Amino acid sequence: MLIQSVSDNDFPIIPIRIKEILVQAAGKAGVSRIALVGGSVRDWFLKDYQNDNYLKKTDLDIVVEGSARKLAYFLEEELDKNRLSNLKYHDNYDSVKLTIDGSVIDIASTREETYPAPGENPIVKPCCLEKDLDRRDFTVNAIAVDLLNQQIIEAKRSRLDLQNKELNFLHQRSVEEDPTRIIRGARYSARLGFSLSENSLQQIQLTLKHWPWSWEINNSPKDAPPALSTRLKMELDLLFRNEPWEEALKELQNWGALKLLDNELQDDQSLRNRIRIGISLNLDGLTVLIASSSQGPKIAERLFLPQRQARIIKESIQLKELLTSTDIYSKCHSWQPSKWCEIIEEKHLLADSVALTACLVTPLKKYLLDWLSYWSNVKPNVSAEKLQKDGLSPGPELGEELRRLRLNEVDRIFGQSKNSVN
Repeated sequence: MLIQSVSDNDFPIIPIRIKEILVQAAGKAGVSRIALVGGSVRDWFLKDYQNDNYLKKTDLDIVVEGSARKLAYFLEEELDKNRLSNLKYHDNYDSVKLTIDGSVIDIASTREETYPAPGENPIVKPCCLEKDLDRRDFTVNAIAVDLLNQQIIEAKRSRLDLQNKELNFLHQRSVEEDPTRIIRGARYSARLGFSLSENSLQQIQLTLKHWPWSWEINNSPKDAPPALSTRLKMELDLLFRNEPWEEALKELQNWGALKLLDNELQDDQSLRNRIRIGISLNLDGLTVLIASSSQGPKIAERLFLPQRQARIIKESIQLKELLTSTDIYSKCHSWQPSKWCEIIEEKHLLADSVALTACLVTPLKKYLLDWLSYWSNVKPNVSAEKLQKDGLSPGPELGEELRRLRLNEVDRIFGQSKNSVN
């Protein structure tokens, strides 16, 4: 680790009054060291190597040698509710999230991590600041500002890699221990304009080639380790949330890294365009990504997607398989709108499932979107009350007649004798 002294004037990331209250509370909480880490530190240094004002407002990440919970307790004692709010404790990793004077702050106890097996959750234990930095993903994120000792502490090459806009894993086993670091790398690359170093690319490709995890892609989804299931899902969610996801996915395919999800996705050259269409239809990008594989339901199960999201993926793949089957695909282009309504509605699909199918089978997109926007909204031209007055009793017969009248009305308005709405 490299150490350099610094003054507040040299490093104005954290407001002075917030720094002072943190240092004061740290003394009362018995915290021996308190440091600023994470994206705000990285981005501050990055500002020096950019021609524009790169520094943006981000959450402040604080680590302490000591108890984060105890520090938060003393902060709560010192500050009234006008200054401190949104206090939330996370006991699993002794971390706290709170807001001071409008600044969102995450506080965690320094920890080192040992992976019992590749891809599993790490075993953590308290450690010093230097070892906490040593557990991180890339050199550009292994920089801290010690607020008590007024020092910058960084891994070897950290600022050099920032200057060169290069991503280097901290360790030779980084990907093997936690493959989600690849997704993070793609996010940083897309957002910051960084390139993956040759050594890091080799680590990704060699690790994936030899696949060191006890679980493999074709094994039961429920047995997948956290880094290939729940943690992978979290990183992919972040990728699609306010990130340049198209560039990030392009990088993942260039690196051969979408094999973490599925070989089919890795080789899919239409993937980004399909997701772009899906997002324009207000679909979740991750949902479209997963549904683009024929193994989508298994991937959804592995990532522990919410029930509705998993249902959309399953239904869209089933509808795609039906519409592209040999006996249907050649005929469906000549179907009347009523026939499309029958095929779609008899399966009681969610509207988002139909929209997703439109992304998966783009030659049929027009028909599916017509159903979503127009055909599904058509009502029968005779009401149930009128039919009952004419002698039909409530029950299946009435329902079938309303359905028949509605389908006739769909064809009357949108059938082939008229121009279908585009």
